[in-house]
Amino acid sequence: MEFYEKIENADSVFELEALINAASPDELETIDMSQLPTFGGEEPSDTQDIWSWDDEYLLVSWENGVKTVRRQED
Repeated sequence: MEFYEKIENADSVFELEALINAASPDELETIDMSQLPTFGGEEPSDTQDIWSWDDEYLLVSWENGVKTVRRQED
């Protein structure tokens, strides 16, 4: 399975985090981070540096990769 297919078929923000952080630079060039799948929950009001989400967690830019963090209450 191609890398972009693994991204498209990810089951959770945690799976996306693992895939992206383990990817080579060449693999990362095959995806558009702004088009990553989401997994339910409301879209954050500000999505700058937020690439995916579910009802409890956000996938955010972090150092040289991404990190899953718990949503904060508004």
